[in-house]
Parts: sequence; structure tokens; C-alpha cells
Amino acid sequence: MKLLLDLEDINLDSTDKDQLTPLWSAGIVKLLLDRKDVNPDSGDKNGQSPLGWAVKGRHERMVKLLLDYKNVNPESRDHRECTPFEHLE
Repeated sequence: MKLLLDLEDINLDSTDKDQLTPLWSAGIVKLLLDRKDVNPDSGDKNGQSPLGWAVKGRHERMVKLLLDYKNVNPESRDHRECTPFEHLE
């Protein structure tokens, strides 16, 4: 995985059919969060960020990992204008 991330011509913010970026794959989250060319708040087709999905799915380790990075915005809003933690209500 690290070899792929070291390639300069890879668009790490590319999306699949649901507009999910590679950051959504838990196995490489740490590697991607350390890069400057990755948007940690990129939303899916509904505007929900990786943090939003982690909170909604109650994935505590992933929530903590994401919140430990200063460039992850816990106040980002999805298409319904909800922050990640408002999905717990």
C-alpha cells in the first residue's frame, strides 16, 4: 500500500460510484491522514464524511483516530445539515 501512496500521479481524492474516496477504507486511514493531498472531510454522495460514518456506525477506534488529526472537522455538515455527532441523537 505504501508503494502506491508514494506514486505522484495517483488521485487520492478520486471517488467510486457512491463518491467514496480511499480514506473510507479503514486499513489505510492512518497512511492517508498523514498526507497533505487528502481531504479528510470529503463527503460521500450524501455529504457524510468518514468521521460521520464512523460516529454513525459507533466505531470508537476510528472516531478517535480521525479526531486525533487536526485537519478533520468535527463540525462538518452533510446534505441534511447535520454534524457527525448529531447522527447519534
